[in-house]
Amino acid sequence: MTRASAGPPDPAPAGTPGPAYALDNTVAADSVEDDDDDDDAPLPPDPEDTPTRIGRYTIIRRIGAGGMGQVYAAYDEQLDRKIAVKVLGRDLSRGVEWNARLVREAQVMARLSHPNVVTVHEIGEYDGQLFIAMEFVAGVTLEAWLAAAPRSWRAIIAAFIDAGRGLQAAHDAGIIHRDFKANNAMIGDDGRARVLDFGIAGPGDARPGDDALSLNPNTPSALRSALTVDGALLGTPIYMSPEQLSGAAVGAASDQFNFCVALYRALYATHPFVSEPFSFSALRINVIGGRLREPPRSRGVPGWVFAALRRGLEVRPDDRFASMNQLIAALTRDPGRRLRRILALAVFAGLAGLAGFAARAGLRPTEVNCDGGEQSMAALWSPQQRGVIGASFRATGLVFADAVLTTVAADLDAYTASWAEMHRDACAAHRDGEQSGALLDKRMACLERRRQALGSAVNLLAAPDEEVVQGAVRLVSELPRISHCGDVVALAAEVPPPDDPAVAEEVSRLRGRIDAASSLAAVGRQE
Repeated sequence: MTRASAGPPDPAPAGTPGPAYALDNTVAADSVEDDDDDDDAPLPPDPEDTPTRIGRYTIIRRIGAGGMGQVYAAYDEQLDRKIAVKVLGRDLSRGVEWNARLVREAQVMARLSHPNVVTVHEIGEYDGQLFIAMEFVAGVTLEAWLAAAPRSWRAIIAAFIDAGRGLQAAHDAGIIHRDFKANNAMIGDDGRARVLDFGIAGPGDARPGDDALSLNPNTPSALRSALTVDGALLGTPIYMSPEQLSGAAVGAASDQFNFCVALYRALYATHPFVSEPFSFSALRINVIGGRLREPPRSRGVPGWVFAALRRGLEVRPDDRFASMNQLIAALTRDPGRRLRRILALAVFAGLAGLAGFAARAGLRPTEVNCDGGEQSMAALWSPQQRGVIGASFRATGLVFADAVLTTVAADLDAYTASWAEMHRDACAAHRDGEQSGALLDKRMACLERRRQALGSAVNLLAAPDEEVVQGAVRLVSELPRISHCGDVVALAAEVPPPDDPAVAEEVSRLRGRIDAASSLAAVGRQE
């Protein structure tokens, strides 16, 4: 919500970390400054005309302001959840094209249902102004997250991969974002990255010249409306692809280019094509001419990462990866890890040969399979279980049961996927000799606690009453964070379990009761 900082990848001043929702993306063609600089400044106190209600939502406070209007934190009494409400500024409401732009953003985002995309709940009208009610994400922008602390190249890539999956989901729905950057993604307190601000998104293969200004709010879908204005570019120039800068057709490959520019800046703290500060003309010449700069070696980023970025930054869209999924695969294909695994297996084989173990037992070293997390999660959350919970929700007769189920199911999908990925990472780190057996035990114990908490929540959701349905979104949002199980320093500092097996078992039992009690408390019940 408040536009947070511009970190190492962006030279803008740091602001106050907090949830962020973009308000304006159109940048004049003669500017190369980030259009969000004004949003970085701390917000003044709420103005006297801050509304108390917008639609059915009770306004808590103003949390964002920009060229297009205001963003408020609000409370949805009907579904018992905190949301964000974005309202078009009164001075802009007279412009049909701006109204259409807000409608368009809501329609675009409402078409996307994915853990890595901010969810839109409703679009409506308040006092002659349009508003969008959307998911409230407690967290900071990806840009602010980069600025908050030194990040390893692995952590940066992991965060961007989450955002990349959100872009792929948009592409699968036929939507091109056209302005991806670190300030248009958020890292939630749950550790999950989400893409936001589809205000200038458009259908695939859109051309700036196709954007007519005859915007009619009465047309069947404002998605077909155009959003550019004469003399302006859609997007932020420093992230633009060659086709955006030259006015050619824009497609999914353009988002890929934007993504790679943002990731390059995050990893190397510099722009891939020009030294900063720079003029727009220099930027345009170098990007369209494909004058990609070699990254600084001092950052410690492996060469194979740059190789993936180099392909994503090709001048011709056809020379880039065929999809975001292929780019993500290239960014996760660490040759070093494979080499370490081969060396570890070779050492093991050598030691086994010296001991005569392999000869006596007739065994060969085999690669440890680290994919067991998916099966463990499938036992708790599966399409079948979703069907059971859906039927139970609908049986309550509550009109908003399906809406709650959609949100809860998406959050559970993301939670179980994160759990399985963390399980795989812990297993592979130990298998490849990167982490000790003691640390593996701690990480697995951490994951087991989260599995138990998830089980308690799912059991409660499977037999709901009105209270449970109303509190279901909060219940799932308060599940313990998966990311903690990858925090090696915090895990190492935790108190180990008691040596006495009976005492350790009692501690585990009590922890299970605490998890169950937490689930009940989240939906307003007492044990």
